[in-house]
Amino acid sequence: MNGRGTTGLRVMSLNCRKQPEVLKSVLNTTNPAEWDLLCLQEPPLSIDRLLSFRSPRWNLVLPSSAASRGEGEMIRSVIYVNNHLPSDLYTQISVPSLDIVALKLSLPSLSLSIFSVYNPPSSDSAIQPLQRALSDPLALNAPAIIVGGFNAHHLMWSGPLVPQRTARSDAESLLLLLAEFDLSLALPPGTPTYWSDSHHTASTLDLVFTSTSLANSVTSCSTDYGHGSDHCAINILLDLDIPRSGPAPRSQWRKTDWEEYVKAVDARWFTEDVEARSSQLTSPGDVDQLVQCITDIFNQAALDHVPKTTPSAYSKPWWTPELTKLLKEHKRTKNRADKPSASPEEQAAAKEARQAYHREIRAQPRRHWREWLNNAEEKDVYRASKYVTQAPEDTIAARLPALNLPDGRVARTCEEKRDALMAQFFPAPPLADLSDIAMAEHPSPLDHSPFTEDEVQDALADLSPFKAPGPSGIPNAALIHCADIIRGTYANILNACIQLHYHPPAWKKFTTITLRKPGKPSYLVPKAYRPIALEDTSSKVLESVVARRLAGLAEMHGLLPANHFGGRAGRTTTDAVLFLTQRVKDAWRKGHVATVLFLDITSAFPSVNHARLLHNLRKRQVPEDLVLWIQDFLSDRCTQVKFDDFTSEPLHASSGLPQGSPLSPILYLFYSADLLEVTDSKDPSKASGGFIDDTMLIVTSPTFEQNIAVLTDLVPQLLGWSKSHACRFDVAKFQMLHCTRNEKRYNPLPLVIDDHHILPSESARYLGIIVDRRLRWNEQADSAVDKGTSAVLAIARLSRPTYGLPHKHIRQLVRSVALPKMEYGLPVWYNPVRLPPGSTRRKGSVGLCNRLGKVQRFAARIISGAFKTTASVVLDFHASLLPIDLRLNQAAFNAAARLASLPPSHPLHKMSSGMSKSSTQHWVDPTWKCPFRTLIESSKDTAAALAEQLVSSGEFCVFTDGSGFAGDIGAAAFAKGRNQEHVRRVNLGSDNEHIVFEGELAGMVLALDVIESEPRVTRANILLDNKAAIRAVSKRRPRPGQQLVELFHRRLKHLKSKRRSLSITVVWVPGHKGVAGNERADMEAKDASMNDETDLPPALQCLRHLPKSQSALKAAYKKKLSRDWTDRWKASKQGTRLARNVDPSPPGKQVLKLFKDLPRRQASILTQLRSGHVGLNAFLHRIKAVSSPLCSTCQSAETVQHYLLTCRRWLAQRDTLRRAVGRDLSLRSLLGTAKHRGALLAYIEATRRFEAYLNEPS
Repeated sequence: MNGRGTTGLRVMSLNCRKQPEVLKSVLNTTNPAEWDLLCLQEPPLSIDRLLSFRSPRWNLVLPSSAASRGEGEMIRSVIYVNNHLPSDLYTQISVPSLDIVALKLSLPSLSLSIFSVYNPPSSDSAIQPLQRALSDPLALNAPAIIVGGFNAHHLMWSGPLVPQRTARSDAESLLLLLAEFDLSLALPPGTPTYWSDSHHTASTLDLVFTSTSLANSVTSCSTDYGHGSDHCAINILLDLDIPRSGPAPRSQWRKTDWEEYVKAVDARWFTEDVEARSSQLTSPGDVDQLVQCITDIFNQAALDHVPKTTPSAYSKPWWTPELTKLLKEHKRTKNRADKPSASPEEQAAAKEARQAYHREIRAQPRRHWREWLNNAEEKDVYRASKYVTQAPEDTIAARLPALNLPDGRVARTCEEKRDALMAQFFPAPPLADLSDIAMAEHPSPLDHSPFTEDEVQDALADLSPFKAPGPSGIPNAALIHCADIIRGTYANILNACIQLHYHPPAWKKFTTITLRKPGKPSYLVPKAYRPIALEDTSSKVLESVVARRLAGLAEMHGLLPANHFGGRAGRTTTDAVLFLTQRVKDAWRKGHVATVLFLDITSAFPSVNHARLLHNLRKRQVPEDLVLWIQDFLSDRCTQVKFDDFTSEPLHASSGLPQGSPLSPILYLFYSADLLEVTDSKDPSKASGGFIDDTMLIVTSPTFEQNIAVLTDLVPQLLGWSKSHACRFDVAKFQMLHCTRNEKRYNPLPLVIDDHHILPSESARYLGIIVDRRLRWNEQADSAVDKGTSAVLAIARLSRPTYGLPHKHIRQLVRSVALPKMEYGLPVWYNPVRLPPGSTRRKGSVGLCNRLGKVQRFAARIISGAFKTTASVVLDFHASLLPIDLRLNQAAFNAAARLASLPPSHPLHKMSSGMSKSSTQHWVDPTWKCPFRTLIESSKDTAAALAEQLVSSGEFCVFTDGSGFAGDIGAAAFAKGRNQEHVRRVNLGSDNEHIVFEGELAGMVLALDVIESEPRVTRANILLDNKAAIRAVSKRRPRPGQQLVELFHRRLKHLKSKRRSLSITVVWVPGHKGVAGNERADMEAKDASMNDETDLPPALQCLRHLPKSQSALKAAYKKKLSRDWTDRWKASKQGTRLARNVDPSPPGKQVLKLFKDLPRRQASILTQLRSGHVGLNAFLHRIKAVSSPLCSTCQSAETVQHYLLTCRRWLAQRDTLRRAVGRDLSLRSLLGTAKHRGALLAYIEATRRFEAYLNEPS
């Protein structure tokens, strides 16, 4: 019997016998369309820990005391609730027992309680908790359904099945409970629910009771197939109205036909005259109408061209037709075995069928996982990584439980939970002291210029395409694909909004998704959850444009404190910690000590007071139009809170700064700027630093007593800022370090703030880095090793020597996931390892390097599939990973090169100013407009034809190029004038100090000199074959060669000041496509790289003395490390042996060709054969795995050479190999290159010598 076609309440009850196979069978074969509740007793022991017992179709409800269960205590009752039941339909009743789960169902016609109970044999331990639960206010006076295993015999339900046990069974406690709560038996008496294999007897242990008032509603109560348990399932159907809701179809944006989608948007854009309307917006009503029109256009295109999801199968992906076949076979044999006339053979057949079914359930998930890993494609790599690296709470869609509120109440209904979450996510901010604002005088604001299409285009280009959309449902991907259509309109809308000081209400609405904070001990309180705000994507684009403009103004005019690191271009968390260490060590150099106080601000963004924010913006000269627009942007915002299947009505959420808005970080920097100015930037003994809301104060002096005195003097200013900005300090979470390495000077003096004594600690975590008071970084090193080990262990689940992701993908994950986690903040806590000349002892962080090396060794072994005994140098070689000290030194060098190029406005510039003569500016004037046209055709043929057309038209054309040749970088420009050819050539210097890209930019600078030499030219074209260089001069974003970009614009400005009618177009021309001018420029650039230069005017002499390129220095250092690795490899005995016998190639990426496209098991055996650490007797005897090193056939050492080239046991297989390889049959030809890889692997498979590596995963 099943629940198909019924409309009432459908409940299944089953004792799972603690067997995972039974539960997996239930979850994968029970159709959610047919059942509402699954009440299960004696589930598997790890029911609350393993994801395999979760299902997206069912919500698992554990006993209310499950989270606090002790070691050895078992959960013996659970309920799976169908996710089609609305969240507000049921509420869990708290029962302090692991044997009972209780729910209250609030149905349209009545409320009732359902209990899943397990009572152990010869015990009444579940009866008393059940009695108390039935008396709970939630269950009292409501009819009840009680299902489960009671392990008691009585004539009332057992009938004549087991008269002996019925006679001696004590069911008195249960009978008294039935009488007290007016409960009656729903299961027909004498129905067998349990079969004892040992006694070959049936009995009734699983029962169903209902309140008398519900008895007439029970339309069916009968037993059914038990999925291999020794208990039967019991199906209960009740004639009750149950509201159900299915998941709404979702748009599958990743499967969109974008060409058709864009056409549809473009057509409606033209029909609705959107572009023209956007330039005529004179009132808020006009803006609202256009915004609604745009939303309708996108949504209509989605309806017409974006496919919808279809309901997915309720079984897990690993469930196969073979399992369904075994299920049917077990059912068939079980039905025969259950008959009174069943023969012993039929009972044995049923037992065998059950064992086969359960055996396949155990094996198939593992088999499916291995097959999926073996067949994973590029797009699956990071998906697989998420499976093994995310915490279970990040992947389980658990329903929101009843929440315990601070005042002792419990939020059970969806409305009560909504209110609790709103109070947590959007707390009412404290009142701010605004007494200083009323009479404040502000400096003159900066000028504001209209936003441009380019600014909108830049914001669109930075979008992540498939992030969750806001209330409109329009994803970033739609905006990205329609960028050419919408950018002009969006710029017009933004400019109109700024002029009107108005932000459309439709774009002030956002959705708040409720997610668990990972790793919390309890999820029964609101603070264990965090909000994810989903704003309208169109609004976020415009907010990004405004945020960039504010950030650019702040950098250009110095509106923010220099020591504010967060949310600013060219500044990182590492910079903030380097700033701290620099200040501390500067103090130590003077013989002083340092005290660092780390502040903690409670709910920083939600606490922002709007009036104070607007005052701060005006005080720092933000244009008034922007201030007034921000005021409207922050007002009258509303959100809909979502959890489970519940979505609230729009709720007021205007307090603070909106979470998730790209505008919020830069606004908070302006808001908190005063806090970082409590210390005088000119006073070297006091400093402050911050990263968004993580703020620190650093005080230095000869003694800690003086430091504490200074901090005590600063406390009133801190508290004053807190009061005026309505930001509460959580003083109890303040951390303080007294920094010194001289223990005699250390004095653990506390800092007193109000009633709080802040004691100094040995270390403090700041921005994810553990800072210890001696700056030895031991605790940070421990943390780094732990993070790296955990990440590699997680990735190891994706790859074993015999199955898993291939070599390429595992290496990719190690390099992009595991190692970056381990090396976070490396420039702060790692001192490069080096060997001083004439010394045999290395200097630097040698011990730390060795510890991290163990993690890399483990990672390299996972990548290569090698034996554990393989030498680290061989592992690094086959994983193509730089040895750990070289790789860490490379990271440190790259960080130092970056520090050397910091601009003067950066707080670390002074520290690094002696390292370089140049700097990189990480911002540009946000109002800057490109002073020339650019043409980049989509195809090479079209671009080549355009170049020929420009030349033949008679327009002045200058071809430029950059070249790296003969170890130098050259640049050239070539043009045919009216009376002569113009050629400019310059040699920039060594390719160890400069890059070809700089040559391309220098060529463009030379082109301007050519144009200047032709005074009659008013229209000129600069043609080059490097798109990146064109984008560099047209966008002026921070990138390599920035000084040349600025030089180009200075020269262009100078040229246009003398020739105002000059119009320049920069054109991309494909290289080596037969365009004569481009070929000539290429030749001239090569000549320039060989020091064949032309005369340059004084203004361009700087091209011969350019500062060293950061990119070139990094590339040169990388080459040096590669040479060092090669030298080290050749000097090692393992490298010498491998080069002599197998592979003479140097370490690097060349080895990766050997493993390209190989299944995991084949790549592993190939690595093992090359290393000699392989499952052959010669090696196995070395590690004491076998008693003899000899080949059983030849009685000589079974080495790799013996196995592949001489063993008589494999003569036939070797003949086949020799025919494929030819005369060149050697270890080098077989193992050294990929040429004969296929023949070698065929030989290995034919010999079946490495059986474990040849069989498909099972």
